[in-house]
Amino acid sequence: MLMVLMGVANPSQAVEAADEKDEGNPFSLTLKELQHAARRTHPGIQFSQLQQQAALQDVKATERQRWPQLSATVETHSSAVGSELMQVLRVNQTLWDGGNLSARIEAARAQEAVSGVNAHLEVQSVDLQLVDAWQKLLMARERKQIAQATLEKLQAYQQQMERRIQAQASPLIDLELVNARALQTEVDLVTAQEVMHVAVSQLEQLSGLTDLSRRLAHLPPVPSLAQTRHFALMLEQTDWHDVTDAQASVQRAQHEWEVAQHQFDAKSAERWPQAYFRVDQPLIKANALFGSTEPKLFLGMNYTPGAGFANWVEAEAMETRVQSLAQRIEAVRREVLLTLNNDAESFTSARKRLQALEKSVQGSEQVLASYSRQFQAGRKTWQDVLNALREQAQSQYNLADTSVAMTAAMYRLAVRLNLEPEILPNF
Repeated sequence: MLMVLMGVANPSQAVEAADEKDEGNPFSLTLKELQHAARRTHPGIQFSQLQQQAALQDVKATERQRWPQLSATVETHSSAVGSELMQVLRVNQTLWDGGNLSARIEAARAQEAVSGVNAHLEVQSVDLQLVDAWQKLLMARERKQIAQATLEKLQAYQQQMERRIQAQASPLIDLELVNARALQTEVDLVTAQEVMHVAVSQLEQLSGLTDLSRRLAHLPPVPSLAQTRHFALMLEQTDWHDVTDAQASVQRAQHEWEVAQHQFDAKSAERWPQAYFRVDQPLIKANALFGSTEPKLFLGMNYTPGAGFANWVEAEAMETRVQSLAQRIEAVRREVLLTLNNDAESFTSARKRLQALEKSVQGSEQVLASYSRQFQAGRKTWQDVLNALREQAQSQYNLADTSVAMTAAMYRLAVRLNLEPEILPNF
């Protein structure tokens, strides 16, 4: 069974603890650092945390409604003999309300649980956005490096072809061909640089950090196939149905159903009378309304069915809403399970393709070297050599894209499962 931090615990604690132990390059840029910074500065996370705090205060306020209600009344009373001032201190205590207050307290507690899950989901949402931007950054960096290496080879080919043309060993069209390939590679290089710029901008906005461009030279490498083997073994031992039930989205749907259920219970209780006890203490001398200043005790019953007995209809509507939210729990559960399976499948599929792609890159390098030798011997054309270089670059692009996609899928799963950052390579 995969050992994960289930529930809605704040994953920032593990990240903060890991950051304190990080004694690496001070200029290095890691996803862990970005997540830590986002937890401290992102307004969406701060908003959700304040909402959770407010919900906890709502619970305390609702619980205090069990206390007696104290009120002071000052009013005038007009009669045939004139107007009289009445001042009364009143204490009212509900004795029985059919469970209305208890249900409202439980609804407030369930709503506080919803707010807690929302705060966790907001952190998770920001983390996933960071992973997406991080994926773009790593992929653009890999493509930039490949384009630069390919462009260096093409520049060497340009010099080689210029010498051959001067020696009248090759036609001028061969130089035009390599120039065209160099221009195409420059476009690939500029595109990768633009994607890196956009990704850096996104990371800065999400994390609140600035001037990240200076630290791009210190990005961690993409994890290798061997480095992700332990994570792959952990996924194979995971019971995805148990993991799904512990996901924050499913828990939120469950808590929202509980809120609706308790609200229904409270509304149902309103359909019945309430018994109360009241003490009135006059604060002035006796008058027509109060024969003395002695306290008066009342034991009574209050019944408010609402206009047209609306309480009964409202209770029926809330009962239907409870039933709908029960169905939503299963809908959310299936959606979360599908998302987890998609990420797990993306990770596993990428790992399976990587080994073949690595061999493809090695093979393309050998083909290019062979074609270069055969061109010198007159057995291959110049276009054959350039096509072999293009195939090599394409194989390298495919390998880089798949490696980064595997890494991103692993990091997304780590975010969704609240995994310890220490077990993730190059996090």
